[in-house]
This record gives sequence, C-alpha cells and structure tokens, in this order.
Amino acid sequence: MKKQRTLLWLLFLLSLGACQPEETASTKNVLPIESFEIKVGSDTTITTSRGIILHFSPQTLIAKEEKVTIAVKAALSRFEMVSEGLSSLTTEGELLESMGMFHLDSPSEVQINAAYPIQVKLPSDKMTTAAKVFTGSNVGKTVKWEESTALDSSAVFRRIAQGAQLFDQYCTNCHNLNLRDQLTGPALGRITSFRDSSFLMAFTRNSQQLIAAGDTLALCLFQAWNNSVMTSFDSLSDPQIWSIYEYIESESIARGISTSEMTYLDTCDLNIDPFGHTTAQGIEYSYDANGNIIDSTNRTDTGYRYTPPPVSPSFPRSSNRSTLSQQLDYYEFDLSEFGWYNVDLYTNAEVGEIENFKFKLELDDPERFNGFAIFRHRAVIIPLQYYEGVYYLLNGWGKEKIKFPETISMRIILMEDTEADELEVAYLEVVSQLEDNDYELELEQMKKEEVVWLVNEE
Repeated sequence: MKKQRTLLWLLFLLSLGACQPEETASTKNVLPIESFEIKVGSDTTITTSRGIILHFSPQTLIAKEEKVTIAVKAALSRFEMVSEGLSSLTTEGELLESMGMFHLDSPSEVQINAAYPIQVKLPSDKMTTAAKVFTGSNVGKTVKWEESTALDSSAVFRRIAQGAQLFDQYCTNCHNLNLRDQLTGPALGRITSFRDSSFLMAFTRNSQQLIAAGDTLALCLFQAWNNSVMTSFDSLSDPQIWSIYEYIESESIARGISTSEMTYLDTCDLNIDPFGHTTAQGIEYSYDANGNIIDSTNRTDTGYRYTPPPVSPSFPRSSNRSTLSQQLDYYEFDLSEFGWYNVDLYTNAEVGEIENFKFKLELDDPERFNGFAIFRHRAVIIPLQYYEGVYYLLNGWGKEKIKFPETISMRIILMEDTEADELEVAYLEVVSQLEDNDYELELEQMKKEEVVWLVNEE
C-alpha cells in the first residue's frame, strides 16, 4: 500500500511538470559576437561595431597568459533584444525600460580586478538621469535583471543637473513641471524631437528677434499664443540654454512621455502685411501724421528662416533635422564581472489588477516562434508563454488577474525563429484594459525588414 501511494505521488508530480507552459522566448545566441585580443598589463580601449567603448587599465585583467580574448555582443535596439530572447523585467517582475543591453565574456582564463574595473561607455540617443545599471541572470529561458552598480556622473549628467536648476529658475513660471500640460506657455515634453536645435536656441534666446526677422515658425507660435511675448534670455550662454533642453529630454524619458502623445505646431495661416512681410495675426502697426502705416520693423529676409520637413504619418520623422533626440551620448559605469549588463529605468507606471491577457493561436510547433509584448512607445519587452493554444505574458499563465498598468499601448509580435528574408508572423496592436483582454492572433507572411521596423518603431 505504501509503494502504491508513492507511485501515485510521483505520477501527480509528473503531471504537474507536463502542465507547465512553454516560454516562446529564449536566449538564442543569434547576436553577432565580436572578439578582441588584449595584452594583459597594457592600457587598452576597444570600441565595438555598435559603439560600446570599453577601457582596460594595465591592472584590470588578471591572467596567466600574456594575451586574452574578450567577447562582446550587444542588444541596443528592440529588435536585437527580441531576437536574442531578452526581457526588460526584474527578477521580481517589475517593468523596466531599456536604454541598451550587452554581454561580456571571455574564453580565456581571466578575472577582472575589482579594484581596477572595466570602464564602460554605452551609447544611447536617450539620456536620462533616472537610468540605472542592472545585471542579468538566466531565469527559465530568458534573462531577468537586478539593480547593480550606479552610473557615473558623466559630463552629460552634469549638464542635465545644471539644466534642471536653470529650468526651475527661469521656466517654471510659464511651463508646467510635468511637461505634459500647458500653463501660460506650452507643454515641453519631448520638444527636442520636434524642433530643430538651432531654432530652439535662437527662439529661447530672443523670440522677438526671430519674429522680427520673419521666421515663419516663430510667427506661428506668436500668433497661436495670442501674441504673448516670451521672456528673452540673452544673459544665458549657449551651453546653459542647451542644458535646459537636455534636462527636458531626460525628464521626458523618465516620465515615460512619448512623442506620439505630444502635439506641436509646425505651420499656420499667416498674414502678409502692406510691405510684403509675413506676419502673425493681430500685429499692430504705427502710423505717420498722414495715416500711412510705418514699416517700423525694417525687416529683411536675411534672418534665420525655418521650414519644417514633411512628416510621414507612418514612419519616424525626417532625419534631416538636427535634434537632441538624434544625438548620441554615453552612459558611463564600471563593471568587475563578466555577464549581461543593461542600462534601464523603472517605468514607474501605475500598476493595478486587470484581467489577464490571452492571445489565442493554435500551433503545431510553438518552439518555432518567439513571442513578445512590446510597449508601443517604450523599450519594455515582456516574453510570452504558450500553453494549449493560448499565449500569456511571462509569469501570467494560470492567473485570472495580473498586476499591470492600464491603458498601455502594446504590440504583440509572434515571429518565426529563422534567418530567412520572409517570416511567418502574428502581429496585433492592443491596449491594456481592466477586462476583456482576450484576443485572436493570426499568422501572415512578412518580410524581415518589415518585422524589424514593427519591433523598433515607436
């Protein structure tokens, strides 16, 4: 009888194992690995093809061999992260937004001297002081993250700190601190993605000079804000003004403000005054003794002119603008161990209990696919799990309710795990809701370049 009970218990345990869902994401080792030979005891700096800079002091590497090999692979784009089967979740399931991930390893017998760590510069076009460094560990078939070392106080961080002080001192009387809402002046969230940098500098320094020079955008803004005169900041240097915009971009990213939720004026209908000048509505003129309008502006067309480029409704804005969001800078930190590293920020999205997601699709071979939920406007990546014809968010299987932010736009992407130029893909745009989070997926053929764009496009 005792043997029979033991056998039944073993059968029960085996049945539990058989009921576990399949994780469709895994670390696939598909990213290219770059290898660098370094002479031990030398001062060496290497730069990967993806722009990651690693500096080794003469004391950094401890090895018996005279030369060692360092191997690096990078996942800086969302498609690279998805292809490698990576997530942006902490080990506790908290949501992170990634600024870039990479893996550092060595086939050689070598250790990193913690007293003289490797100095890292990770390139990014999204700089925010809210970011932190995380180290990765394999959990199931994906990588999850734990907060690790602090970011160094780099030059860009010091500029952002200065910009924060200047913004608080000069800008908050008219512009909202939350960057989303208007006050007496417009909201400024992600403004550097919409305005040419030279225009921002000139307009901030002295908007009335731009208006007097006939700049069409300056005139449009003047008209849209009822001819309100923006305070001039002639006393601020160019670096000081630019630090304000670096702070605005940093704070926009930290607050999760996407370019899609912000609207900025590009064009408007302008008047032509009696002298052939383009003017905003409501400009008042001086008159001489005979009642003739005096051309008091004495403007010429030699001043700064700004013509916005065309904007595609489906693809990112024209790259011929010189904007802060297109400029690369570096997150800087030290590392003293090999493994996965990730620069992230906590999304700080308000999380409540919502009905669990179910994405239905019958598959004969689910192992052939990688499945992910990707936040529409942030690099937040959640792998999917497959069980009996339904995909669930990682760790969501078997739950009626999950802790998740409401009204989040996501792309659900299931893609064939192949290097072919054409893939079998299921793609769906969803918005998280309190309930009714059940969806049907449908496979279709799609060119790989289209899939790359779908994953990376914000």
